[in-house]
Amino acid sequence: MNSLFEQIVESVGTLPDSTDKEAQILAWANRAARMLYDGFDLPGSVFEQFFCVDMTQHVVTFPWYVGAIRGMRLNKSSRQLLLQDMRPRYATSPWTQPYLKYRQLSPTPLLRPLTQSGTLTFSIPVAETEPFNVIIIGQTPNADKVTEIITFNVGDTSKVSTNQWTQEAPFGITALKKDKIISSNVTVTQTADALNVAVIPNAQTEAANLRVQILDWNSTASLIPSDDCVEVLYKKRFQAFTSVDDSWIDDRLEQALVYAVKYLYQVQTGELEQAAASQAIYMKVCRDVTTNMESGQELRITMDENPLKDAAVRFPQYRTGSGYDCY
Repeated sequence: MNSLFEQIVESVGTLPDSTDKEAQILAWANRAARMLYDGFDLPGSVFEQFFCVDMTQHVVTFPWYVGAIRGMRLNKSSRQLLLQDMRPRYATSPWTQPYLKYRQLSPTPLLRPLTQSGTLTFSIPVAETEPFNVIIIGQTPNADKVTEIITFNVGDTSKVSTNQWTQEAPFGITALKKDKIISSNVTVTQTADALNVAVIPNAQTEAANLRVQILDWNSTASLIPSDDCVEVLYKKRFQAFTSVDDSWIDDRLEQALVYAVKYLYQVQTGELEQAAASQAIYMKVCRDVTTNMESGQELRITMDENPLKDAAVRFPQYRTGSGYDCY
């Protein structure tokens, strides 16, 4: 077990000498890590990437690892795209989404909408050594909300759902989950045509994608010609510790994580004064690290003005009657 988890063990006063206790330590670490990750843009958590746009619908569905969007712009023109609240769309008439704006449509478990109703196929490239369950929640022709649980036993690499799942009318598939962390991603395809419609990442417990709209689908305006990609600055979705061999996001933040665990543990045990002290420590460590990040500082060079700049305008010459120049 690495030094980080040894410090966490000391914080909660237990030793992971069994699988159950190791799981307990990981649970404490993940609770604290998510609290820090959600509270600060920690080093290594913010990324830039290009994504292509569906030019017929002007829609982008980002993959699972895109969490909160920090900024967006068009690729070739570098024009900034600003977030537009959806509610004004329904407050006045007529109203369409302004140009160079985007709006968040909804979180969705699907990479793309189903093109037809039918069963879904779930597959993994390599069989797992322990059984796990996949959970599907969504609409079928007979009901608006149905839950189906598919069990992958040891040796299984592919399963087909029993239910026929419908397209978005209006909700379609609302959740795709699994009950544990596994070694491979779960790929979800339409059984009829093998179209890839979703991925449940191995280190996540559910499929989650953010869908945004760049322009109204029926807008007469268009993006700048051939500018069919957007550049996005985003915060990567939190990834939990899966074993005591994992490493934390940055070694400068190890003490912050340890004190965050202490804070959660002390709150649970009623040691509120000690919890407040632990909270102050982890907050200070996170602030110090994020404040001193290279990407968080913009350095400017200031130079004195050239004294001869615009001299002819500022100090014009005037000819006098005696023939002498006067300044």
